Amino acid sequence: MNKVYPSLPTGSVVCPICAKSGNHVEMERDDLDVNYLEEQPPEQGSRLQSYRCPDCEYATVFRVK
Repeated sequence: MNKVYPSLPTGSVVCPICAKSGNHVEMERDDLDVNYLEEQPPEQGSRLQSYRCPDCEYATVFRVK
């Protein structure tokens, strides 16, 4: 079963962990190869992209079309 990854939002990606504490921290694109996370080939015309928070090191993966 494939995990469902959210689509990459338009604009900046804000860390949800830091936002809970009132801080607005923009996450930075992380160039790790995350396509290995999918058991099946990605949807046609899409790929995965990871982002990491420079403050708390929280990481998340988005689907990019």
